[in-house]
Amino acid sequence: MWGVPIRSNEYFDIAVYQGIIGDSTEWRLEHKSCPKFLLVMMHLQAAFGGLDWGGVTELEKPQIECFNQWKYVGQVNELQAFCRKGQTVCLIKEKEKYLAYMGALTEQLFDETVKEFKLSGIEFEEA
Repeated sequence: MWGVPIRSNEYFDIAVYQGIIGDSTEWRLEHKSCPKFLLVMMHLQAAFGGLDWGGVTELEKPQIECFNQWKYVGQVNELQAFCRKGQTVCLIKEKEKYLAYMGALTEQLFDETVKEFKLSGIEFEEA
């Protein structure tokens, strides 16, 4: 679970904390900027099914250079988010590999993106 301090002198850009639940809740800094945290999480939710068309694949580190042409949204821990009009891709680092979750607003955008990545040797499975 996440939360923000209710007593803060900062009104527009406060830090976000993650609550680790055990015998009591321990709060750890998750991200120093609430708006940036929310923007990255919005893209993650879109890639996880908020958009109608989605796919997933596993990438090696050199393959993530394919996203240099996408707009970089931001990063929260091991999660990086990228977007283009009507599309989002979230990369989650797991050890030496990355899981890439892609979401698209339309079937046409999804198909075009799948074809584009296929030219780079990256194959998304429809999710």
